[in-house]
Amino acid sequence: MIPAFIQPHNTAEAVAIQQSLATALRLADDFGIIRTIAGIDVGYDTRRNLGRAAIALVDADTRALLYSCIAYAPVAFPYVPGLLSFREVPVILAAYRTLPVAPDLLMVDGHGIA
Repeated sequence: MIPAFIQPHNTAEAVAIQQSLATALRLADDFGIIRTIAGIDVGYDTRRNLGRAAIALVDADTRALLYSCIAYAPVAFPYVPGLLSFREVPVILAAYRTLPVAPDLLMVDGHGIA
């Protein structure tokens, strides 16, 4: 189940949401059996103000491609260092919703635990 995405109206609200979500962070390796992995990345079409999310779903053992997709969505949040998720997650969710199965593990680019 995908939780609802909370779209902030401004940077202060985004910081508050991010701080609240940080309390749910788990650093333990408690994934269980991993059969499928989805790799995700986002790019931008700045002329049309669109985000573009690509997802590749692979078999964890063989690395065989099971499914891939690209989704586009308008960019609704400005680029703010440290708050990139509010810019990228809406288009990621648009792509994620097309997956035929929920992956056991998501791989996204990022800078680690801030």
